[in-house]
Amino acid sequence: MWGDSKPMLKSRGGGGGGGGADEEGDYFPNTRALLARHPRAHRRGVPLPAGPQGRLPLHDPRTAPLRPALGALLPRAPGPLLRLPPHHPGLQAQRLQDIPILRPPDPQREVSWGSITLVDAEKRLLANALLDFSNERFVLLSESCIPVFNFPTVYEYLINSEQSFVESYNIDTPQSAGRYNRRMAPHILPEQWRKGSEWFELNRELAVRVVADYKYYSIFRKHCRPSCYPDEHYIPTYLHLFHGSLNANRTITWVDWSRGGPHPARYGAGNINVDFIKAIRNNGTQCLYNSKHTSVCYLFARKFAPSALGPLMNLTSTVLDF
Repeated sequence: MWGDSKPMLKSRGGGGGGGGADEEGDYFPNTRALLARHPRAHRRGVPLPAGPQGRLPLHDPRTAPLRPALGALLPRAPGPLLRLPPHHPGLQAQRLQDIPILRPPDPQREVSWGSITLVDAEKRLLANALLDFSNERFVLLSESCIPVFNFPTVYEYLINSEQSFVESYNIDTPQSAGRYNRRMAPHILPEQWRKGSEWFELNRELAVRVVADYKYYSIFRKHCRPSCYPDEHYIPTYLHLFHGSLNANRTITWVDWSRGGPHPARYGAGNINVDFIKAIRNNGTQCLYNSKHTSVCYLFARKFAPSALGPLMNLTSTVLDF
């Protein structure tokens, strides 16, 4: 896969180029060399978190109280083994308790809300997972996320998708277009500016490009400062510039903004029941999946309080079908 890499790759002309904007090839380093600089890159079998082809990325349980709900999503074989999809015979089953916890390679690096350090962390997480060459899809979830479908459904939805799922839009509000900094021109023009949820899904090709990009990351590092939040703008804008056709421009994580305010609704134990999960699945939304209309638009949901864990686990053998 990496043997034919070239030092500079041309833009695929995704969805938002033109009008004086740069080409992606202006700065796209040799991906093979980039990965080779990682201290563990020579170990093709390193036990790193994987996407839907193998292991599911999990967060540190100390900061992710809903981790057992995500763990229950994983398919199980008899006993404490994790059963992997049968059409990937080269992957080895592993004990459920041995599933690696997803964390940056350097846990000492400080990450602060609303700053470019969140993008730094996202890039480190992606780079870490890319070192496992069996990984094909990469999902970033928050500590308050839960799955709303079982593993086979999530797996088939992601692995068969022709696009990745990064929310991307631009509307004339202070929280969207109003965050654009004119100093980003001519590399990023106002009409190319995008916003989206920081919780995303990328295929391997796009994950490599996000990790490898330095030029546009540097622009955001310099010119996107509060009240501009890089984790809500960098990846949506970068993909729009060069890979718009590879992105569905929507998120696969449901969230309830109906109550207004700067934060979405948060649900606890009293809200969790069969009807609530069904209502999330069938919320009236229509979207495109591989160019066809579907009502299955969300695979995960947020925001859920730690108290929701018990009732959620009680549903894993019924409506969630784990």
